[in-house]
Order: sequence, then C-alpha cells, then structure tokens
Amino acid sequence: MKLLTGLIALSLCAAPPAIAQQAALVGNWTAKWETNGRPYEAKLKLTEQGGTWNSSAKSRRDACVGIEAPVETNYVSDDEITMNLAFSKTLQGCTDVLLRLKKTGDNTLTGARDVGSIKAEIVLTRD
Repeated sequence: MKLLTGLIALSLCAAPPAIAQQAALVGNWTAKWETNGRPYEAKLKLTEQGGTWNSSAKSRRDACVGIEAPVETNYVSDDEITMNLAFSKTLQGCTDVLLRLKKTGDNTLTGARDVGSIKAEIVLTRD
C-alpha cells in the first residue's frame, strides 16, 4: 500500500511540468507541408485537453482527406512534442497521422509528418 501511495504521489509531482509545457503550445497553428510535389495546409487548434486538426485539402476519391480529426498529445517536453492525428476516430478506415515536432522558435514547430510509408517535413506557425 505504501508503494502504491508513493507511486501516485510521484506521478502527481511529475504532472505539473508536462501540463505547463503543453499549456505553452495551446492556441491556433497553421501547418504546411508538401507531398509528391503538392503543397498542403491545415489548421491545428490545441487545447490543454487535446485539440483538432483540419486540412484544407479535399478529395472526391478519398473521404479521409479534409475531415476534422481529434489530436492526441503523446509526448511533450520543453522543446519537443509528439502527437497523433486520430482520423480513425472520425471515420472508420481512415489512417492516423503521427507528428514529431521540435520547437524551433517561440511561434514555430518543425518536424515530420508520418503516415506509414508517406513521410513529409512539416512546419507549424502560431496564428
């Protein structure tokens, strides 16, 4: 019982810095990337509880393109964030997208957009 109480106390002590780091990212962001020579743009709205991703792209052949997806933050540190764009939770059969980002300025995140075999460099700027 003492071990369990100690682990709970330790986890509570570790939580505030992560919350503060995520709070620093809260706001509206514009994401830009290029895939197969075509430029794309999306809006990311981050909250302390998660957020939403909405691309301006549309496709008649792919219902997953351009739908709003919930954002699940996986990891946050002072200069790095990893998040999952959970398209599969919006529409069955859609593929989730992993973003691995690093803080490169007060209002800029850069990194990689990973959709399995399709990877792209991505830049997010705070609106």
